[in-house]
Amino acid sequence: MLLALGFVGGMTEVLSQPFTLKFTTCQRPVRHTPDFLALTRGTALLIDVRPADLIKPDDALKFAAA
Repeated sequence: MLLALGFVGGMTEVLSQPFTLKFTTCQRPVRHTPDFLALTRGTALLIDVRPADLIKPDDALKFAAA
């Protein structure tokens, strides 16, 4: 993933686990720390890295919020 980002034009910075998101669902408070924040000129991308077969429903909710 990081190697591929190196070939993206205009990439200015990549930060590992940049912050923790805190939000509330209908059931409970939730916390999630995205894996990477990639910054380009004019765009910021939050990236979570996990194989699809290891993503549980609770994780999918966190990824969607990110």
